[in-house]
Amino acid sequence: MSRRNPITAFTLIELLVVIAIIGILVSIMLPALSKARESSKRTGCLNNLRSLGQASTMYMDQASQGAFPLVEPIQDDGVVNPNNDVTLLDLLNDYIDAPIPRRDPSYPDPETAPFLVEPPFICPGDDGTRTDSYAELYGTSYYYVPGSVFQAIRTIYGMDVNPRVVARVWDLWKERGRELPFLVGACILDDDPQRSFHPRAGRLGANGVFISDSHADWVESNMINDPEVLVQLFSDIARLTGLPGSP
Repeated sequence: MSRRNPITAFTLIELLVVIAIIGILVSIMLPALSKARESSKRTGCLNNLRSLGQASTMYMDQASQGAFPLVEPIQDDGVVNPNNDVTLLDLLNDYIDAPIPRRDPSYPDPETAPFLVEPPFICPGDDGTRTDSYAELYGTSYYYVPGSVFQAIRTIYGMDVNPRVVARVWDLWKERGRELPFLVGACILDDDPQRSFHPRAGRLGANGVFISDSHADWVESNMINDPEVLVQLFSDIARLTGLPGSP
């Protein structure tokens, strides 16, 4: 008569030990996965900035003979200044291999419809979790810094500054050893620097910028709106153009 092998099973204590080990492994792996995910987002953001920056450079080389595009700093609601090119996004249509963002045609109200956006116009961190999605609102996650200069001069003096003068100011800063950003993450428009596309624990959020010569890098969010930088920037523009109040 053959003997049957006894049936083995986990005891309750063994089962609890296994569950505890799994919990420890998960707690170790999750931060690493989160860091890897954020690292991937940052890499994607810098790649986007390089693509948009290179397309802008090609536009300036081929179409504007070195002058900065005279456009608003970010896609607006479709109201275009008659002295402006259409929008920066439209200008880049011939220089970038990606669909230009357009409002969702299936939306009931075409004037408030969100934009349909694909890379490189949308930052991977602009997912609407920390703030409204700038890409859906404006058609891009990135802010055209010289456009804010054109906009400010128009508001203050009621005139358009020569785009070549603004380009010259950017060159002057480069000669001084401190380059100005050309494109920057649009989260800079938010008053709270913690609401960055790329938050960092215990520190101010990082913001991707495209500077020049295909160079994209990171800066802390509060460095871009440095009052001293803005004062010196507008002082240089006023001096080169002879605007009222220039030294």
